[in-house]
Amino acid sequence: MTVRHFMTASYSLVSAGWVPFWPGVALLAARIGARFRELAVWGGVLTVLGLFARALHAGVDHADFQLVTAQGAASAARTLNETYGAFHVFGALNAAIMGGWILPVIGAYRARVHGPPRAAALAWCR
Repeated sequence: MTVRHFMTASYSLVSAGWVPFWPGVALLAARIGARFRELAVWGGVLTVLGLFARALHAGVDHADFQLVTAQGAASAARTLNETYGAFHVFGALNAAIMGGWILPVIGAYRARVHGPPRAAALAWCR
């Protein structure tokens, strides 16, 4: 296998992991919601939107790798430089990728769903 195959496989596996992560976030938000409803709703929504934004970014990365294979590195670089920053609705959710996890971490700790070690571990999920 070539490096390209390993990169494609690794990006595919990581992106496949982001989307099915949302039910766990929903369950955690439901448990937090028993004590802090608003924190659970905002934390759950922002975190799930961040997960889907990550899936979009993984798809863009995959397309970039395929573009290099199809057109060569120089042509792909030109194309990417010309189109970098194009608007996409999930691209507007970039803040949710990083900031969305803060609310469930705080909520899980305050609602006593998780103690300090588990809340700290949850913070690393971002």
